[in-house]
Amino acid sequence: MGKKETGITRQLDELINYFELIDVEKQVTGNKKILYLNHPLMNFWFKYFYKNLSDYKRRDTRLIEKIKADINKYIGAGFEHACRELIADNKDMLPFRYKAMGREWGKIQDMPKGENQYEIDIVALNDETKEIMFCECKWRDSADAKKILYELKEKAKSVQWNNEERKEYYAIFAKSFSEKIKEPDVLLFDLRDF
Repeated sequence: MGKKETGITRQLDELINYFELIDVEKQVTGNKKILYLNHPLMNFWFKYFYKNLSDYKRRDTRLIEKIKADINKYIGAGFEHACRELIADNKDMLPFRYKAMGREWGKIQDMPKGENQYEIDIVALNDETKEIMFCECKWRDSADAKKILYELKEKAKSVQWNNEERKEYYAIFAKSFSEKIKEPDVLLFDLRDF
């Protein structure tokens, strides 16, 4: 727009509250916020076509190949949203009543730059009972639940929230699993659960 960040407050307010094209996502355990396109068609347009407009206008077939190569990653973001809706609509599916739910991200201590970022797709928590659930959403067939669970537990160590007294649970959402593992405080959900 050619304006300073402080000069677009009115436009952002309208995009968020009036047109509902942009949404604000707040970190579930902290104060960090990000803005994102909330409209699926506009999101798809800006992700794939807008930045490749000349390829699109020339009907370059390489653009379709780029989209095909990346489409599962794009659908994965929508799958995360569907998983949040599943939890919100079925509160009894979790082992506790959550008070807040959202995404979590931050830095991992004592890791080299570039490797020190973590993101957890869904975190649900209850401040009163000190219970927290870490959820990972994988849009893939035959997901390796053991590997995903290990990585999720490693990321969960970086979440600074009632670390000394919290009760942790874990959930993994996937199209399907290569093997459904059974561990205490671990839930697995595949497409049949939707």
